[in-house]
Amino acid sequence: TDTDTDTDTDTDTDADTRDGSYSGTVSGSLEIVATASVYGCTGVANIEVVEGTSPEINGTMACEATGLATVTMVLDGNITADPDASGSVTTTLGTESSTTTWTGAFSGDNLSGIFGGSIVYLGAYDLAYTATFSVDR
Repeated sequence: TDTDTDTDTDTDTDADTRDGSYSGTVSGSLEIVATASVYGCTGVANIEVVEGTSPEINGTMACEATGLATVTMVLDGNITADPDASGSVTTTLGTESSTTTWTGAFSGDNLSGIFGGSIVYLGAYDLAYTATFSVDR
């Protein structure tokens, strides 16, 4: 218990920063639209945040879609209004790529996000995909 009678005058005036290296997981699913066959995909995510640069957020993610191929994702983005963030993510499966948007938010030392889209695999199979990521500093 604070029983002194003086007035505390110190305040925390420095801005919190989101800068740093974040690592964690990406988890998603790919569905072959024509057959409704669903393939799970879980892997690693690594993201760097440097506020004040453009873009502020850069990262890579990869997972193995069992029965299909390795899926790689490259994302970038910005802190839109702290704690919210968003940007673009390019998803590559085999030799095919698709770019879509991601949205997410910071909570303490965590950044979590979600994205989804579609891609043509092997030039013949329409796939719909969704994914989430969660990385910690």
